[in-house]
This record gives sequence, structure tokens and C-alpha cells, in this order.
Amino acid sequence: MDDIPGAKLWNAIMQIRKYSPPLPEETGLHMGEFFALHFLYEKTVAKPGEVCVSDLHSKLMMSKPGVSQLLNSLEKKGYLSRDIHAGDRRKIQLLLTPQGLQALEQCQRANEHFVQEITLRFGEQNTEQLALLLTQLAQLMQAYHREQKDI
Repeated sequence: MDDIPGAKLWNAIMQIRKYSPPLPEETGLHMGEFFALHFLYEKTVAKPGEVCVSDLHSKLMMSKPGVSQLLNSLEKKGYLSRDIHAGDRRKIQLLLTPQGLQALEQCQRANEHFVQEITLRFGEQNTEQLALLLTQLAQLMQAYHREQKDI
């Protein structure tokens, strides 16, 4: 079974997930929370706009209860706040707090250091090739998910 290309790919992906970049312990964040904060930053700070719970649900491809649990954790840590949307009182708007921004920046610095170190060890050419292949794989996976929703 392990010599089948699909199984090799799956095993490699699982190994990469297992050894993902460590996040600074003092932030208390796990990877899903980091992705949520990063998404909030991209949508509200880098390019000012609004983010609602439904936006996060679709971006992170998590169940609604999973997103709710993640948001409760981030709110408890003081990294985000929730407000009623001014234009549509049925929606809850998510806001990154200054503490959330600080934790995100700390994690991003750690992540950048990790990626630089791995790139140095793996080699620039190998890194470029792998990035290209992973981008192609991600696009195929995204297309597959879209097709499954259409069925």
C-alpha cells in the first residue's frame, strides 16, 4: 500500500502536518487559531473590510460548531472581539484586538524564521520546485472540493 503514489503523497502530507512550524508558547495559539487571526488581519487590517463568522467558516473549511469553539477560545484569550454588524443586526462582525495583532506578529516572526531555516536546509531550487508542485496540488484539491459541492 505504501508504494502507491497516492499513499506516498498522503504520508508526506501527514508528516508535514506533524512537523508544522512551532508557534510561540506564550501566545497560547494553536495552528487553527493562527490561521483565523491571519485571515482576520488580511481582511480587516491589511485591506480594511468586514469579516463575519460565515466568512471564517468558509475560509477555514471548518464546521460551524468548530468555528464557534475557535472564536470562543480567541475571544477568551483577548485576541478578537465580536460586535453586532451595523448594517445587518443578524450578523456578528469579528475584530482583531491589539493583543491579537501582537500575538499574530509574534507567530509570523517565528514562522518566517522557520521557513527561512527550512529553505536554507532544503535548497533554493528544491524549495522553488516544491512550492510550484504544492501550488498545483492545492489548485487541484480546491477544484475537486468545488466539484463535490456541485454534485
